[in-house]
Amino acid sequence: MGHPAPDPVVLRGHGADVQSVSFAVVDGVPCVLSGDGNGDVVAWDVRARRPLWRLPAHTPFSGALHAELAPGSSARVLTQGRDGTLKCWRTSGGGDGGDPPTPPRAPPSWTLSSGSYHYCKFATRQSAGDDGTGALVAVAGETQSALDVCEMPSLSDDDDDDADADADTPRMGAPRRIASLIAAADREHASAPSRVSPQNPSSSESRDRLGVVMAVAFLPTRGGRVALLAAHEEGTVCLWHLGDRRACDEPTNERIDEPLWRTRAHGDAATCLAADERGDGFVSGGADGACVRFRVAWGDDDVASGDGTQVGTQVGTQVGTRVTVETVRTHGPFAPRNPNVDAAGDVRALRGVAAVAVRDDQKIFAAGYWDGRVRLFEYGARSLGRKLASLGYHEHAATCVAFAPTHSLRGVLWAGHAGWLASGSRDGTVAMWAVYPPKETPAKGGEGDGDDG
Repeated sequence: MGHPAPDPVVLRGHGADVQSVSFAVVDGVPCVLSGDGNGDVVAWDVRARRPLWRLPAHTPFSGALHAELAPGSSARVLTQGRDGTLKCWRTSGGGDGGDPPTPPRAPPSWTLSSGSYHYCKFATRQSAGDDGTGALVAVAGETQSALDVCEMPSLSDDDDDDADADADTPRMGAPRRIASLIAAADREHASAPSRVSPQNPSSSESRDRLGVVMAVAFLPTRGGRVALLAAHEEGTVCLWHLGDRRACDEPTNERIDEPLWRTRAHGDAATCLAADERGDGFVSGGADGACVRFRVAWGDDDVASGDGTQVGTQVGTQVGTRVTVETVRTHGPFAPRNPNVDAAGDVRALRGVAAVAVRDDQKIFAAGYWDGRVRLFEYGARSLGRKLASLGYHEHAATCVAFAPTHSLRGVLWAGHAGWLASGSRDGTVAMWAVYPPKETPAKGGEGDGDDG
Protein backbone atom coordinates (compact mmCIF):
# COMPACT_ATOMS: atom_id res chain seq x y z
CA MET A 1 0.00 0.00 0.00
CA GLY A 2 1.56 3.29 -1.06
CA HIS A 3 1.70 6.47 0.95
CA PRO A 4 -0.80 9.24 0.15
CA ALA A 5 0.36 11.67 -2.50
CA PRO A 6 1.39 15.11 -1.21
CA ASP A 7 -0.97 18.03 -1.56
CA PRO A 8 0.32 20.43 -4.20
CA VAL A 9 0.85 24.16 -3.94
CA VAL A 10 -1.49 25.52 -6.61
CA LEU A 11 -0.74 28.73 -8.53
CA ARG A 12 -3.82 30.31 -10.10
CA GLY A 13 -3.60 33.33 -12.35
CA HIS A 14 -3.83 32.15 -15.94
CA GLY A 15 -6.89 32.82 -18.04
CA ALA A 16 -6.19 29.96 -20.45
CA ASP A 17 -4.52 26.56 -20.58
CA VAL A 18 -0.96 26.45 -19.24
CA GLN A 19 1.41 25.26 -21.97
CA SER A 20 4.83 25.64 -20.37
CA VAL A 21 6.54 25.61 -16.97
CA SER A 22 10.21 26.03 -16.09
CA PHE A 23 12.21 26.92 -12.98
CA ALA A 24 14.53 29.92 -13.14
CA VAL A 25 16.36 32.43 -10.97
CA VAL A 26 15.12 35.75 -12.36
CA ASP A 27 16.94 38.81 -11.03
CA GLY A 28 17.95 36.84 -7.94
CA VAL A 29 14.45 35.50 -7.21
CA PRO A 30 13.68 31.76 -7.56
CA CYS A 31 10.72 31.58 -9.90
CA VAL A 32 8.50 29.38 -11.97
CA LEU A 33 7.99 30.73 -15.50
CA SER A 34 4.69 29.66 -17.03
CA GLY A 35 3.17 30.42 -20.43
CA ASP A 36 -0.48 30.13 -21.42
CA GLY A 37 -2.78 29.96 -24.41
CA ASN A 38 -3.49 33.70 -24.25
CA GLY A 39 0.17 34.48 -24.97
CA ASP A 40 0.98 35.58 -21.42
CA VAL A 41 4.13 34.56 -19.55
CA VAL A 42 3.98 34.79 -15.75
CA ALA A 43 6.97 34.76 -13.38
CA TRP A 44 5.88 33.26 -10.04
CA ASP A 45 7.92 33.87 -6.88
CA VAL A 46 8.11 30.35 -5.41
CA ARG A 47 8.66 31.73 -1.90
CA ALA A 48 5.77 34.19 -1.87
CA ARG A 49 3.68 31.99 -4.20
CA ARG A 50 2.45 34.99 -6.13
CA PRO A 51 3.26 36.57 -9.50
CA LEU A 52 6.31 38.80 -9.82
CA TRP A 53 5.18 40.03 -13.21
CA ARG A 54 3.09 39.16 -16.24
CA LEU A 55 4.33 39.63 -19.81
CA PRO A 56 2.03 39.63 -22.89
CA ALA A 57 4.78 38.00 -24.95
CA HIS A 58 2.61 36.71 -27.80
CA THR A 59 -0.88 37.24 -29.15
CA PRO A 60 -3.86 35.20 -27.92
CA PHE A 61 -4.08 33.79 -31.43
CA SER A 62 -0.70 32.06 -31.04
CA GLY A 63 -0.35 31.61 -27.29
CA ALA A 64 2.91 31.25 -25.35
CA LEU A 65 4.08 27.75 -26.19
CA HIS A 66 7.26 27.85 -24.10
CA ALA A 67 9.25 30.17 -21.83
CA GLU A 68 12.57 29.73 -20.08
CA LEU A 69 15.59 31.72 -18.96
CA ALA A 70 18.35 32.12 -21.53
CA PRO A 71 21.42 29.95 -20.81
CA GLY A 72 23.85 31.60 -18.41
CA SER A 73 21.55 34.56 -17.76
CA SER A 74 19.37 35.79 -14.92
CA ALA A 75 17.75 38.64 -16.84
CA ARG A 76 17.01 37.28 -20.32
CA VAL A 77 13.77 35.39 -20.84
CA LEU A 78 13.14 33.43 -24.04
CA THR A 79 9.54 32.96 -25.17
CA GLN A 80 7.99 31.10 -28.09
CA GLY A 81 4.57 31.32 -29.70
CA ARG A 82 2.76 29.38 -32.39
CA ASP A 83 3.09 32.49 -34.55
CA GLY A 84 6.48 31.23 -35.72
CA THR A 85 8.53 33.54 -33.48
CA LEU A 86 11.06 33.06 -30.71
CA LYS A 87 11.72 36.21 -28.68
CA CYS A 88 14.31 37.31 -26.13
CA TRP A 89 13.18 39.75 -23.43
CA ARG A 90 15.31 41.62 -20.90
CA THR A 91 13.84 41.87 -17.42
CA SER A 92 13.73 45.26 -15.74
CA GLY A 93 15.49 44.37 -12.50
CA GLY A 94 13.98 44.63 -9.05
CA GLY A 95 13.50 41.39 -7.19
CA ASP A 96 16.00 41.07 -4.34
CA GLY A 97 17.53 44.41 -5.28
CA GLY A 98 14.84 46.28 -3.32
CA ASP A 99 12.93 47.81 -6.22
CA PRO A 100 9.54 46.34 -7.15
CA PRO A 101 9.94 43.81 -9.97
CA THR A 102 8.48 44.91 -13.27
CA PRO A 103 7.84 42.88 -16.42
CA PRO A 104 10.20 43.00 -19.40
CA ARG A 105 9.46 45.90 -21.70
CA ALA A 106 8.86 45.87 -25.44
CA PRO A 107 10.39 45.54 -27.89
CA PRO A 108 12.23 42.25 -27.31
CA SER A 109 16.01 42.23 -27.60
CA TRP A 110 15.69 40.04 -30.68
CA THR A 111 13.11 38.00 -32.57
CA LEU A 112 13.80 34.82 -34.50
CA SER A 113 11.40 33.60 -37.19
CA SER A 114 11.05 29.83 -37.23
CA GLY A 115 8.71 27.03 -38.22
CA SER A 116 7.20 26.75 -34.73
CA TYR A 117 3.56 26.84 -35.76
CA HIS A 118 2.58 23.66 -33.92
CA TYR A 119 3.68 21.83 -30.75
CA CYS A 120 7.48 21.75 -30.94
CA LYS A 121 9.07 23.78 -28.14
CA PHE A 122 12.55 25.21 -28.57
CA ALA A 123 15.56 23.79 -26.72
CA THR A 124 18.75 25.54 -25.59
CA ARG A 125 22.33 24.52 -24.89
CA GLN A 126 24.63 26.31 -22.47
CA SER A 127 27.71 28.07 -23.77
CA ALA A 128 30.86 25.99 -24.00
CA GLY A 129 33.05 28.97 -23.12
CA ASP A 130 33.41 31.26 -20.14
CA ASP A 131 32.59 34.41 -22.08
CA GLY A 132 28.90 33.63 -22.49
CA THR A 133 29.15 33.26 -26.26
CA GLY A 134 28.15 30.26 -28.28
CA ALA A 135 24.86 29.31 -26.63
CA LEU A 136 22.68 27.37 -29.06
CA VAL A 137 18.95 27.17 -29.65
CA ALA A 138 17.14 24.51 -31.69
CA VAL A 139 13.73 25.18 -33.22
CA ALA A 140 11.47 23.52 -35.75
CA GLY A 141 12.31 24.55 -39.30
CA GLU A 142 10.03 25.81 -42.03
CA THR A 143 10.40 22.57 -43.99
CA GLN A 144 8.60 19.44 -42.84
CA SER A 145 10.80 17.23 -40.63
CA ALA A 146 13.40 20.02 -40.42
CA LEU A 147 15.26 21.37 -37.41
CA ASP A 148 17.22 24.62 -37.39
CA VAL A 149 20.16 25.00 -35.01
CA CYS A 150 21.06 28.63 -34.31
CA GLU A 151 23.70 30.43 -32.30
CA MET A 152 22.28 33.10 -30.02
CA PRO A 153 23.90 36.54 -29.99
CA SER A 154 26.08 37.31 -27.01
CA LEU A 155 24.42 39.77 -24.68
CA SER A 156 25.40 40.42 -21.09
CA ASP A 157 22.78 40.89 -18.39
CA ASP A 158 24.47 44.22 -17.67
CA ASP A 159 23.85 45.50 -21.19
CA ASP A 160 21.05 48.04 -21.50
CA ASP A 161 20.33 47.08 -25.12
CA ASP A 162 19.48 50.09 -27.22
CA ALA A 163 17.38 52.36 -25.07
CA ASP A 164 16.72 54.65 -28.03
CA ALA A 165 15.44 51.89 -30.30
CA ASP A 166 12.09 52.31 -31.97
CA ALA A 167 9.30 50.64 -30.01
CA ASP A 168 8.54 48.29 -32.89
CA THR A 169 12.15 47.38 -33.69
CA PRO A 170 14.10 44.57 -31.99
CA ARG A 171 17.17 45.90 -30.21
CA MET A 172 19.72 43.56 -31.76
CA GLY A 173 20.17 40.91 -34.44
CA ALA A 174 18.47 37.54 -34.20
CA PRO A 175 20.36 34.24 -33.75
CA ARG A 176 22.24 33.01 -36.79
CA ARG A 177 21.45 29.62 -38.25
CA ILE A 178 24.44 27.27 -38.30
CA ALA A 179 22.81 24.01 -39.43
CA SER A 180 19.58 22.62 -40.85
CA LEU A 181 18.73 19.00 -40.05
CA ILE A 182 16.23 17.08 -42.18
CA ALA A 183 15.83 13.36 -41.54
CA ALA A 184 14.83 11.15 -44.44
CA ALA A 185 12.57 8.21 -43.69
CA ASP A 186 14.13 4.78 -43.25
CA ARG A 187 13.54 2.04 -45.81
CA GLU A 188 10.32 0.89 -44.19
CA HIS A 189 8.67 4.29 -44.37
CA ALA A 190 10.26 5.47 -47.61
CA SER A 191 8.76 2.46 -49.40
CA ALA A 192 5.29 3.05 -48.00
CA PRO A 193 2.59 4.31 -50.41
CA SER A 194 2.67 8.06 -50.78
CA ARG A 195 -0.21 10.05 -49.34
CA VAL A 196 0.79 13.18 -51.24
CA SER A 197 -1.92 14.75 -53.30
CA PRO A 198 -1.09 15.05 -57.02
CA GLN A 199 -2.52 18.56 -56.83
CA ASN A 200 0.31 19.50 -54.45
CA PRO A 201 3.58 18.67 -56.22
CA SER A 202 5.57 20.87 -53.85
CA SER A 203 5.05 18.24 -51.15
CA SER A 204 6.23 15.32 -53.25
CA GLU A 205 9.14 14.66 -50.91
CA SER A 206 6.99 14.29 -47.79
CA ARG A 207 6.72 10.53 -48.20
CA ASP A 208 10.48 10.34 -47.60
CA ARG A 209 10.39 12.23 -44.33
CA LEU A 210 9.37 11.49 -40.78
CA GLY A 211 6.58 14.01 -40.41
CA VAL A 212 6.43 17.06 -38.17
CA VAL A 213 9.10 17.50 -35.49
CA MET A 214 7.17 17.23 -32.22
CA ALA A 215 9.96 17.79 -29.67
CA VAL A 216 13.67 18.60 -29.45
CA ALA A 217 16.25 18.37 -26.67
CA PHE A 218 20.00 18.87 -26.53
CA LEU A 219 21.85 15.86 -25.14
CA PRO A 220 24.66 17.03 -22.83
CA THR A 221 28.01 15.64 -23.99
CA ARG A 222 31.64 15.65 -22.97
CA GLY A 223 34.49 16.92 -25.10
CA GLY A 224 32.67 19.72 -26.92
CA ARG A 225 30.30 17.58 -28.99
CA VAL A 226 26.98 19.06 -30.01
CA ALA A 227 24.25 16.41 -29.92
CA LEU A 228 20.54 16.96 -30.46
CA LEU A 229 17.50 14.70 -30.01
CA ALA A 230 14.37 15.02 -32.14
CA ALA A 231 10.98 13.30 -31.86
CA HIS A 232 8.75 12.95 -34.93
CA GLU A 233 5.04 12.53 -35.43
CA GLU A 234 5.35 9.03 -36.92
CA GLY A 235 7.03 7.76 -33.73
CA THR A 236 10.73 7.94 -34.61
CA VAL A 237 13.34 9.43 -32.26
CA CYS A 238 16.61 10.65 -33.83
CA LEU A 239 19.99 11.57 -32.38
CA TRP A 240 21.93 14.14 -34.40
CA HIS A 241 25.64 14.82 -34.06
CA LEU A 242 26.87 18.22 -35.22
CA GLY A 243 30.53 17.57 -34.48
CA ASP A 244 32.80 19.53 -32.19
CA ARG A 245 31.39 22.84 -30.95
CA ARG A 246 34.25 24.70 -32.62
CA ALA A 247 33.06 23.42 -35.98
CA CYS A 248 29.87 25.43 -35.51
CA ASP A 249 31.60 28.77 -34.99
CA GLU A 250 31.06 29.84 -38.59
CA PRO A 251 27.53 29.97 -40.04
CA THR A 252 27.38 27.50 -42.92
CA ASN A 253 23.63 26.83 -43.18
CA GLU A 254 24.78 23.25 -43.64
CA ARG A 255 22.10 20.70 -44.41
CA ILE A 256 22.65 17.35 -42.70
CA ASP A 257 20.45 14.53 -43.98
CA GLU A 258 21.24 11.55 -41.79
CA PRO A 259 21.07 11.34 -37.99
CA LEU A 260 23.74 9.45 -36.10
CA TRP A 261 21.11 7.15 -34.57
CA ARG A 262 17.38 6.59 -34.88
CA THR A 263 14.70 4.19 -33.71
CA ARG A 264 10.95 3.79 -34.05
CA ALA A 265 10.27 4.25 -30.34
CA HIS A 266 6.49 4.69 -30.42
CA GLY A 267 3.55 3.24 -32.27
CA ASP A 268 2.03 6.70 -32.53
CA ALA A 269 3.50 10.21 -32.50
CA ALA A 270 6.56 10.76 -30.30
CA THR A 271 5.41 13.85 -28.42
CA CYS A 272 8.12 14.78 -25.90
CA LEU A 273 11.77 14.34 -24.93
CA ALA A 274 13.98 14.98 -21.91
CA ALA A 275 17.70 14.26 -21.44
CA ASP A 276 19.43 13.93 -18.10
CA GLU A 277 21.95 16.52 -16.96
CA ARG A 278 25.06 14.43 -17.64
CA GLY A 279 23.92 13.10 -20.99
CA ASP A 280 23.95 9.48 -19.84
CA GLY A 281 20.45 8.92 -21.16
CA PHE A 282 17.07 10.35 -22.08
CA VAL A 283 13.34 9.64 -22.02
CA SER A 284 10.77 9.93 -24.80
CA GLY A 285 6.99 10.00 -24.44
CA GLY A 286 4.35 9.33 -27.05
CA ALA A 287 0.71 9.52 -27.99
CA ASP A 288 0.64 5.74 -27.52
CA GLY A 289 0.88 6.33 -23.75
CA ALA A 290 4.39 4.91 -23.40
CA CYS A 291 7.52 6.43 -21.86
CA VAL A 292 10.72 4.87 -23.18
CA ARG A 293 13.98 5.20 -21.25
CA PHE A 294 17.30 5.10 -23.14
CA ARG A 295 20.94 4.91 -22.05
CA VAL A 296 23.71 6.52 -24.13
CA ALA A 297 27.46 5.88 -24.40
CA TRP A 298 29.87 7.62 -26.77
CA GLY A 299 32.95 6.09 -28.35
CA ASP A 300 33.97 2.55 -27.43
CA ASP A 301 32.36 2.58 -23.98
CA ASP A 302 30.17 -0.44 -23.38
CA VAL A 303 26.61 0.09 -22.22
CA ALA A 304 26.00 -2.47 -19.51
CA SER A 305 22.55 -3.09 -18.14
CA GLY A 306 22.88 -3.86 -14.47
CA ASP A 307 19.20 -4.50 -13.82
CA GLY A 308 18.33 -7.00 -16.50
CA THR A 309 15.86 -4.66 -18.18
CA GLN A 310 17.68 -4.29 -21.47
CA VAL A 311 15.36 -4.50 -24.45
CA GLY A 312 17.69 -3.63 -27.31
CA THR A 313 20.95 -1.90 -28.07
CA GLN A 314 21.73 -0.01 -31.25
CA VAL A 315 24.98 1.49 -32.46
CA GLY A 316 25.18 4.62 -34.59
CA THR A 317 28.33 5.43 -36.50
CA GLN A 318 29.52 8.37 -38.57
CA VAL A 319 33.04 9.31 -39.59
CA GLY A 320 35.01 9.66 -36.36
CA THR A 321 31.95 9.24 -34.13
CA ARG A 322 30.32 6.22 -32.54
CA VAL A 323 27.38 6.11 -30.14
CA THR A 324 25.65 3.19 -28.45
CA VAL A 325 22.03 3.68 -27.41
CA GLU A 326 20.34 1.09 -25.23
CA THR A 327 16.59 0.85 -24.76
CA VAL A 328 16.39 0.29 -21.01
CA ARG A 329 12.69 0.12 -20.29
CA THR A 330 9.25 1.06 -21.55
CA HIS A 331 6.69 2.34 -19.05
CA GLY A 332 2.99 2.11 -19.85
CA PRO A 333 0.59 2.69 -21.37
CA PHE A 334 -1.53 3.07 -18.25
CA ALA A 335 -5.28 2.97 -17.91
CA PRO A 336 -6.50 6.60 -17.79
CA ARG A 337 -7.71 7.67 -14.34
CA ASN A 338 -9.64 10.75 -15.42
CA PRO A 339 -13.33 9.81 -15.73
CA ASN A 340 -13.71 12.18 -18.65
CA VAL A 341 -13.52 10.82 -22.18
CA ASP A 342 -13.05 12.54 -25.50
CA ALA A 343 -15.92 13.81 -27.64
CA ALA A 344 -16.22 10.42 -29.34
CA GLY A 345 -16.45 8.64 -26.00
CA ASP A 346 -13.07 6.94 -26.41
CA VAL A 347 -11.17 6.71 -23.13
CA ARG A 348 -8.07 5.55 -25.04
CA ALA A 349 -7.65 9.13 -26.26
CA LEU A 350 -6.47 10.01 -22.73
CA ARG A 351 -3.53 7.59 -22.67
CA GLY A 352 -0.99 9.86 -24.32
CA VAL A 353 2.06 11.49 -22.75
CA ALA A 354 2.34 15.26 -23.18
CA ALA A 355 5.61 16.04 -21.36
CA VAL A 356 8.57 14.44 -19.60
CA ALA A 357 11.33 15.81 -17.34
CA VAL A 358 14.36 14.23 -15.64
CA ARG A 359 15.51 15.64 -12.30
CA ASP A 360 19.12 16.80 -12.27
CA ASP A 361 20.18 14.23 -9.64
CA GLN A 362 19.14 11.53 -12.14
CA LYS A 363 17.11 9.67 -9.52
CA ILE A 364 13.58 10.18 -10.87
CA PHE A 365 11.71 11.41 -13.92
CA ALA A 366 8.18 12.74 -14.32
CA ALA A 367 5.65 12.39 -17.12
CA GLY A 368 2.53 14.49 -17.65
CA TYR A 369 -0.34 12.52 -19.19
CA TRP A 370 -3.41 13.46 -21.16
CA ASP A 371 -5.62 12.10 -18.36
CA GLY A 372 -4.32 14.87 -16.05
CA ARG A 373 -2.08 12.59 -14.00
CA VAL A 374 1.60 13.24 -13.36
CA ARG A 375 3.42 9.94 -12.91
CA LEU A 376 6.86 9.53 -11.35
CA PHE A 377 9.36 6.79 -12.16
CA GLU A 378 12.81 5.70 -11.03
CA TYR A 379 15.58 6.79 -13.36
CA GLY A 380 18.87 5.81 -11.71
CA ALA A 381 21.37 3.75 -13.71
CA ARG A 382 20.98 0.76 -11.38
CA SER A 383 17.32 1.21 -10.56
CA LEU A 384 14.55 -1.17 -11.53
CA GLY A 385 12.65 1.65 -13.18
CA ARG A 386 9.61 1.27 -10.93
CA LYS A 387 6.63 3.58 -11.07
CA LEU A 388 6.85 5.54 -7.84
CA ALA A 389 3.79 7.76 -7.75
CA SER A 390 0.74 8.97 -9.61
CA LEU A 391 -0.12 12.55 -8.68
CA GLY A 392 -3.69 13.62 -9.23
CA TYR A 393 -4.82 17.23 -9.12
CA HIS A 394 -5.40 18.52 -12.64
CA GLU A 395 -8.87 18.22 -14.14
CA HIS A 396 -7.58 18.18 -17.70
CA ALA A 397 -4.40 17.14 -19.52
CA ALA A 398 -1.08 17.77 -17.79
CA THR A 399 0.65 19.61 -20.63
CA CYS A 400 4.06 20.36 -19.10
CA VAL A 401 6.35 19.30 -16.24
CA ALA A 402 9.64 20.61 -14.84
CA PHE A 403 11.91 20.02 -11.84
CA ALA A 404 13.61 22.65 -9.69
CA PRO A 405 17.38 22.22 -9.33
CA THR A 406 18.54 20.04 -6.45
CA HIS A 407 21.63 22.20 -5.99
CA SER A 408 22.49 25.88 -5.77
CA LEU A 409 21.81 27.76 -9.00
CA ARG A 410 23.37 31.21 -9.39
CA GLY A 411 23.88 31.25 -5.61
CA VAL A 412 20.22 30.53 -4.83
CA LEU A 413 19.37 27.41 -2.82
CA TRP A 414 15.71 27.45 -3.85
CA ALA A 415 14.43 28.38 -0.41
CA GLY A 416 13.35 24.88 0.58
CA HIS A 417 12.06 24.03 -2.89
CA ALA A 418 15.06 22.05 -4.16
CA GLY A 419 13.97 19.23 -6.41
CA TRP A 420 10.30 20.25 -6.40
CA LEU A 421 8.14 19.32 -9.36
CA ALA A 422 5.94 21.78 -11.25
CA SER A 423 3.15 20.76 -13.60
CA GLY A 424 0.88 22.82 -15.83
CA SER A 425 -2.46 21.86 -17.28
CA ARG A 426 -5.22 22.74 -19.67
CA ASP A 427 -7.28 23.55 -16.58
CA GLY A 428 -5.27 26.80 -16.32
CA THR A 429 -3.38 25.96 -13.11
CA VAL A 430 0.23 25.34 -12.13
CA ALA A 431 0.80 22.78 -9.37
CA MET A 432 4.04 22.51 -7.37
CA TRP A 433 4.77 19.21 -5.67
CA ALA A 434 7.29 18.38 -2.91
CA VAL A 435 8.28 14.91 -4.10
CA TYR A 436 11.19 12.79 -2.85
CA PRO A 437 13.62 15.29 -1.31
CA PRO A 438 16.90 14.96 -3.20
CA LYS A 439 18.85 13.33 -0.36
CA GLU A 440 16.22 10.69 0.28
CA THR A 441 16.05 7.36 -1.52
CA PRO A 442 12.52 6.62 -2.74
CA ALA A 443 10.92 3.90 -0.68
CA LYS A 444 9.55 0.83 -2.39
CA GLY A 445 5.95 1.37 -3.42
CA GLY A 446 6.32 5.13 -3.52
CA GLU A 447 3.96 7.78 -2.35
CA GLY A 448 0.63 7.83 -4.09
CA ASP A 449 1.46 4.58 -5.90
CA GLY A 450 -1.61 2.59 -5.03
CA ASP A 451 -3.16 0.60 -7.84
CA ASP A 452 -4.06 3.31 -10.28
CA GLY A 453 -1.64 2.28 -13.05
